[in-house]
Amino acid sequence: DAAVDIIEKHLANPRSRYRMQAIRVLTTARHSLRAARPLRRAVDDADPRIRIAAYEALTERNDPTVRIQPVGDGAFSLDRLGSSGENLIYAKRSHDRRIAVIGDAIRLQPPLFFNLPDDSLMIDAGDGDSEVILLRKSTVHGATSPRVPSDLDVPRFIALMGGEPPHHREDAITGLGVDYTSIVLALSELCENGSINAEFILESPTLSGGPQLRSQPGRPESEVALGAAPNP
Repeated sequence: DAAVDIIEKHLANPRSRYRMQAIRVLTTARHSLRAARPLRRAVDDADPRIRIAAYEALTERNDPTVRIQPVGDGAFSLDRLGSSGENLIYAKRSHDRRIAVIGDAIRLQPPLFFNLPDDSLMIDAGDGDSEVILLRKSTVHGATSPRVPSDLDVPRFIALMGGEPPHHREDAITGLGVDYTSIVLALSELCENGSINAEFILESPTLSGGPQLRSQPGRPESEVALGAAPNP
């Protein structure tokens, strides 16, 4: 605890060469409650690399300011963290699949349109709409789901895309079973064209450069959600 004040000065100083080292030290100080304070403040930093490193440190410390929601029967984790800094969406592409929504009031901005390259997901909203419409299409049978509405809140939108589809036709659709790579691609493009009021960053060794998507296996499509008869 006595060292935290000194370490925090390095972390808070944008000209210090030891900011990342400070974050690593504070991450390992698991028994120090005071060590969480500078990490929480660093989430508001002007440097996105510092913000992301602070978020990952808080996640590793199981800090309560990071709200963690498993999506799609554990397909990935949706993490939410408030911040007074610029809105930011960060996606990991390692084995630990996580999407972090960092900021407040991160929302979709109609009008917007997005279609996956294989036509398996379409997202559409007109000017002034208070919700977006999602359509899921089977690349195997060509069957299309009903029109599935989502409000403009980005965390709920992500959870709907990645959530488990219903097991029975009569069940309400609360998930579309979109695979992680496709969700990351959609978020990247929607942020890039201004349809989401946030900057998008994909994990890379230096946290720099544009999004570089790595193909990852998705989950099988749900024929129930798509309205097609399941295979016998």
